[in-house]
Order: sequence, then C-alpha cells, then structure tokens
Amino acid sequence: MKKIMIIAGEFSGDRLGGVLMSELKHLDANITFVGLGGPKMQKEGLDSTFDIEETNVMGLVEVLPRIPNILRRINEMALLAEAENVDALITIDAPDFCLRVAKKVKENMDIPCIHYVSPQVWAWRQGRVKKMAHYLDHVLALFPFEEKIYSKYNLKCTFVGHPLMQEMEDYTPESRAPKKADKKPVLAVLPGSRPSVMTRLFPVMMDAVEMLRAKGFSGKVIVPVAKESHKDILKSLHMGASSVTFVKEDERFEPLCGATAALASSGTSNLELAAIGLPMAIAYRMNKLTYAILNLLVKVPYISPVNWVAERHIVPEFVQSDCTAEHLFQAILPLLDVQSTAHEAQITALKDVRTRLRGVTNPSHEAAKVILSYLK
Repeated sequence: MKKIMIIAGEFSGDRLGGVLMSELKHLDANITFVGLGGPKMQKEGLDSTFDIEETNVMGLVEVLPRIPNILRRINEMALLAEAENVDALITIDAPDFCLRVAKKVKENMDIPCIHYVSPQVWAWRQGRVKKMAHYLDHVLALFPFEEKIYSKYNLKCTFVGHPLMQEMEDYTPESRAPKKADKKPVLAVLPGSRPSVMTRLFPVMMDAVEMLRAKGFSGKVIVPVAKESHKDILKSLHMGASSVTFVKEDERFEPLCGATAALASSGTSNLELAAIGLPMAIAYRMNKLTYAILNLLVKVPYISPVNWVAERHIVPEFVQSDCTAEHLFQAILPLLDVQSTAHEAQITALKDVRTRLRGVTNPSHEAAKVILSYLK
C-alpha cells in the first residue's frame, strides 16, 4: 500500500482534491490517504485531521488573529506526515498554508512534494518560484501559460488543464437544452465561501438587489451556500436575505443553469459560471489595510479568473471603493435582459473562455498520472 498525504486548505481546493482522489484510486487501488480536506475529499475516504474552516481565510489583516493556530496546524501536518511515514505529499491551492507545510515536510523527509494549482506567480512575486524549487518536486498547473514561468527556475511544471470543465461538461450551453425565453429573469448571488468575504460582500450585493426590485425586477434570487451554517450568517447580514432561495453547494448547478445573470465574488465560482455560460458582474472587497498593502505590491489588470483566461476584460469587475450597490446595480441590470447587447456579448465571450479551459480532455487523470509517476 502507498500512503499519500493530501492537503487542501480551502473549499475550492477541496473540490479539486475530491476528483483527484477518485482518479488516483481508480488508477491504483493500493493507495490510502491522510491529511486535510473538506466534504468532497472526505466523501472519497479522507479522515480530515481538522476542520478546513480553520485555514479557509484570505487577506493580510484577516489572517493575523489566526496566525498562532495556523502555525500550530502547519507543524501538526508536518509531524503527521512523519508519524504516518507517508510516501508523497500532495498540496492543493491555498499556497500560504500548503507551501509552508511542504517546506517543513521536505526538511525532514525525502519524499516527493507536488503542488496542485500554481500560485499566481504570473501576477506577483514571481521570484518565489526559486524558493519553491527547493522543496517542491513538481507543480501541476491549470493554465497553459504557467509552464514557461517554472521552466526558468528549473522546477518541473505540467499543464494538466482545469478539472472544472470535466466536472461541468453536462451543464455547458453546448450540452443542455436552451432556456425558455418567456420566463422571468433569475439572478444568482454568490458572495463567496469565506465568512470574512461574505460579511463584506453580501450586504452590498443585496442592496443592489433591492435597487433592482425598485426598478421592477420581480424574478427569483438564488444564493448557493458552501455550508448549511452560512445561511444563518447571510440572514444576519441583510434583512433581504429572507426573500432569497438558498441552494446547497452540491445542488447548485441546475439552478444556476436556469439563471439569467449573476453577481459573484471573485474566485473559482467565476469559472463555473463561465462554464455554464452565465453572464456575470464581479465584486470584491477586503480589509482596507490589506487592500492598501496589496495595492503597493500587486499590479494586475484583472481580479477575476475569467478575465485572466480570456486575457481581456469580458466581465465587469468592481473592487474595494468601486464595489458599491449602485455600480453593481448598473452592471447587472442590462445582463438580466437576454436581448441586450451586454448580455449577448458576454455569452459570446464566455464561449471562448470555455474553449480555452477545455485544453486537456481529463485534467484530473493527467494530474493523477504525474503523481503516480513519483510512486513507482
């Protein structure tokens, strides 16, 4: 038997990890897992060492009160790798947590360390790749342009494609029946899966919804939630939450396919909406101090992964002081009209994004093959 430590520090990584674990077990039945993950990975047999919510945090200021616990958890994961005498370490996304675990593990164990989902080195701090090369053996990249960055630093990197398209294939416009044109428009609101992000975004998103209502919008508003407890958080943030329809994460794709447009936090969900072909406006707010610091360090043209894949602005983005109810209202109003130029333009542009994302037929299979090549 081969024992793999697999770690995902946030829910988007958990989704990737669940599919990856399934593929690894399919290719080699003699594999067991230890580590950290959420419901998707636990469904595949992982007994998570602790709750993924402990590491599911973003932002410089937001993470400060959690630093002592996060450092303790990093040490715990490194000690667990030794205690379990694992044959390999697979870390998924969440680089601030995962790469620190990989560094500690590599200091004490001569095992392959593979990181799935490249950090955004193409956006900022590209020089950290040189440090990563000391403790990582391989990086599995979701986007084709990432490979050439790592080649400069002698760190193996393989473009395996984005597993999202594999997961979403049945929900793409090319695979499902056309929407009925005579129904009322439906708005999807996706305020993120981190409580700190939800707290900042949901009230302003719901204020925009109230403005739409005042303008005559009478359609349904659906809100996917990563956890049941998030319903209570959202209801406490805005009175209007009592009028929305909450959707469980595992059941979100069908309702989203029936939506007309979406207000969404920047993140992996944007790529899911692109796969579905759902026009969107992107919102993001963070702690003011965090934003001020990052604004000095990071100069990027986009925040949404959809625009990064497209390599141009195809979905509107509203960040920090620009993230107001008025701006979101103005952006989403034309997208709720399927006859509008804005709606049709995004539909066309999102088709190009899907083409770029497809790249590899079975990304999880390609990722699993690279991992297993280290276990022979």
